[in-house]
This record gives sequence, C-alpha cells and structure tokens, in this order.
Amino acid sequence: MKEKVEKQAKHRFRIILVICLLVIAAAAAMVIILSLYGSHDGSGMDGEYQEITWDGARYRYNDSILTCVVAGLDTEDSIKDVPSYTFAPRADSIQLIILDTSTKQLKVLGLNRDIMTRIRKYTVDGLDRGLFTDHLALAYSYGNGGSASCRSLCEAVSLLLHQIPVQNCVAVNLEFPRAFARCLGPVEVIVPDDTLGVIDEQYQKGATAVIDETNVELYIRTRDHWSDHSNTDRMERQRSYIMAAGIKVLDQIKQNPLQIVSWIQDLKDTVYVHSDLKSIRTFLSRLSDIDYNRTEYLALDGELTRGEFYEEFYPDQDALMEFVLDTFYIRLD
Repeated sequence: MKEKVEKQAKHRFRIILVICLLVIAAAAAMVIILSLYGSHDGSGMDGEYQEITWDGARYRYNDSILTCVVAGLDTEDSIKDVPSYTFAPRADSIQLIILDTSTKQLKVLGLNRDIMTRIRKYTVDGLDRGLFTDHLALAYSYGNGGSASCRSLCEAVSLLLHQIPVQNCVAVNLEFPRAFARCLGPVEVIVPDDTLGVIDEQYQKGATAVIDETNVELYIRTRDHWSDHSNTDRMERQRSYIMAAGIKVLDQIKQNPLQIVSWIQDLKDTVYVHSDLKSIRTFLSRLSDIDYNRTEYLALDGELTRGEFYEEFYPDQDALMEFVLDTFYIRLD
C-alpha cells in the first residue's frame, strides 16, 4: 500500500544547484570551461520526438527549445572520467534548465532524485547492460564519473520526458557553493521565512542577510528533517540567493568581463561540463536576452512511496505528458 513517506533525519545535506547561476548568468564562463576541457558529444536522439500524436491531436517539437541538465553530486572529490564504471557518485540534486528562445522564457524543472525511471547500467568494465527501472539519481552512478555518467543522466531525463532531446549536462560537487560564493563575494538577500531564525536573528523572515562563503551552505542547504514542508522552505531560500547572486554576477561581468577567467580557475575542480559544443554555445548566446523575473520553477506531480530499501517517487503519467506537450511541443491541429 502506497503511503506518504517522511524524510529521515540525516547529518548531511543535499547540494543545491547554485551552478544555475553560472549557467544562467555567467554564460561566457561556460564557454571558457568548454574550451579548457574540450567538448563532449551529447546524448543523441533518434528523431522520434519530432512529431507525435496524443489523444487524437498532432504535435510538433518546438525547435526553439534548448535544455541543460544540472546535477549536484554527492562528493567532495573533483569530477573526472575514471577507468571503472558503477562507482561514480550519486546525483543528489537534478534540475533541467529549459530555455525557449522564441519566447525568451526560462523554466527550471526540479527532478526528484528518487524518481523511478529507465536508466542505463554498465558493468565495472564499462560494458552496456541495457536499460533498467531504478532511481534517477543512480543514472549518474553507473557511469564513469564524467562523460559516461553525464551521458547516462541526459538519456534518463530524456526517457522520463518521452524522449525529448537532452544533450547538455553540468555537474558540480559539494565544494561548489563555497567556491562560487568565494568568487562572487557577499550577497544581500531578503530572508523569505523563519526557519533559520532560531539559529541567528539575522535569518528572521523579512530581514536582510549577508550571504558569503562562511554561511552559504547554512543558508541554502539547511532544513529541519523532522518538520513537514522543510524542503519547500529551503527551496525558497535557495531562490532568494539565486536571484540576488545572479544580479551581482551580471553586474560584475559588465564591469569586468575578464573577471570570469579568475573565476574559472577557482571553480574548475568543482565543475564538469558535458556538451555538444554547438548546442551549448547557442544556449549560452541566448541567455542575455532572458527576462529572469519570468523564470518559472517547476516540479512533477506524483506519489512518494516506500520501496524495499529506499523511497521511490512515481510521477503522475497523465500530468507528466501534459507538461511535456505544454512545454516542448506545438499543437498542429
């Protein structure tokens, strides 16, 4: 029998995808990363997504859509390809950045790491074992820690979303938030809730707090695992930091574009980019036109259940298909 599952108390916190700032605001930084580390072929699709029929209606894929998976990894180690497979870190946080260049709108789809979907598994030697139904977070784990892991995660997200093309992936480790905050410097935010007020009065709702490398992890990661809706409260704090930091990133780039070079030197051990170079450059070239005040943060509807060993999230398939059609397709009749 399915039931609502409460999160267990843990002493570690999931990494939050502040890397979205780098992807959204520091576009040139991503290009520099790619030139330093080379480009990687994205997850190729067979083209079946281009035109589909659903419930008697015909739809054509919106070619103005660009996507990028952003994965926060459960590791402090640098991210790189290793010879063996199946021992890569787990993708603790997964978001899909969706950019519609025709409407200049950005959407960020948060994907539960416990979504049960098809993922590709390998042997330790890298032999392809095929597709299996398992947790989305493990799509990264069964790869080689770098390109193969990113490729598998892109494929898993694509399969989850009815094979829409997903070819770009940015992975960050647990050291990224502090490294990024150190590069950016102090950022002022308006605290959206009282959940951290018991720790320090500067975090009371409505207060202006200064976030830097000394407290960024506290601000964006901390939540009360015993309290209902604690993750929702945490997500609101994350949004407040992302918006404030994004504005500061843009201002610093305008004042000194070469500042990015030193940022990349400081961040290179915390970030891994897997991309079709042409696609990511197109993606990045359009980001400056986006109205970030219209950015939407979305999540899939579904049910969280207790599996044999771990929690399992099952998306509502009707709602999922509706989301895919509304977001990625244009109705033809």
